[in-house]
Amino acid sequence: MLKVLSLFDGLGGTRIALDRLGIECMYYASEIDKHASAVALENYPDIINIGDIFSVKGSDFSKIFLLSGGSPCQNLSSCGNKKGLEGEKSKLFWEYVRLLKEVQPKYFLLENVGGMYKKDEEIITTTLGVSPILINSNCFTAQNRKRFYWTNLPIETINVPSPLVIEDVLEKGVGFKYYLNDYLEQTYSLLKDEECWRHLPENNIEKIKIVKARERATSLGGQSSFFKKYSLKKKSPTLTATGLKQKMTRFIFADPETGKHRYPTEQECERLQGLPDKYTQKASSSQRYKMIGNGFTVPTIEYILKDLKKLSSAFIPVI
Repeated sequence: MLKVLSLFDGLGGTRIALDRLGIECMYYASEIDKHASAVALENYPDIINIGDIFSVKGSDFSKIFLLSGGSPCQNLSSCGNKKGLEGEKSKLFWEYVRLLKEVQPKYFLLENVGGMYKKDEEIITTTLGVSPILINSNCFTAQNRKRFYWTNLPIETINVPSPLVIEDVLEKGVGFKYYLNDYLEQTYSLLKDEECWRHLPENNIEKIKIVKARERATSLGGQSSFFKKYSLKKKSPTLTATGLKQKMTRFIFADPETGKHRYPTEQECERLQGLPDKYTQKASSSQRYKMIGNGFTVPTIEYILKDLKKLSSAFIPVI
């Protein structure tokens, strides 16, 4: 049985991918979010949670076949505070590096946001000794989600979007709580599919707020995600841990059954991330959205790990 060490494990995305690939493993997970850990353990009781990454020592492990992880991106994203790898969250990358050196796995995988600044990308690349592959999860799901993947596994870039779009993941008979209030319904009704704040009337209150709050939003082509109405025939925007109902960048579309505007349900977000339906159902609604947005897009991880079973045949199994 192969040993896998998953850092920043979240809801167990790597474990789901390995399961789908038919790979049996002894799975160690480092994760401090108790809600995400509980969901992972509910679905995979065999997961061994080893807690906070700062307390994990490489000397406690031997013959790790795969080290996997997606270190926090909050300080790396161009939408973040621009502190980079020295930021409070994103500096945890160096803990991944520490354990990579201590554990010396046969294979490793690191995921992070595709929109990071070049200097941070170059630091990670130099440190890990491999160039990243940029993959958009729209190749496998109905979600646009560009991420860098650094790995010593043999994989190829893929850039052909799948036919899946938003309407393919929708539930029927969605409850009232997912719909907009009357005021927002009125405003979104002024927009056609794929239109945003720029298409609202000049005297619209929301448009005035956006212009005041974000000067850069007034530049040509800037911030097209602000107050956008998404087409059911297109891919969804990138899910984030906090952005689903964020003031300006809400993910809104017209429900095909009612014609009214709403947010995606938790299960629809699971589908956008390639998770099993109801995988996160034991957590609260807010925690479900958070952990889903924080996690891997599972089919993308499956693609990256697809040759792992074949590669493991030459590896001495560990009981």
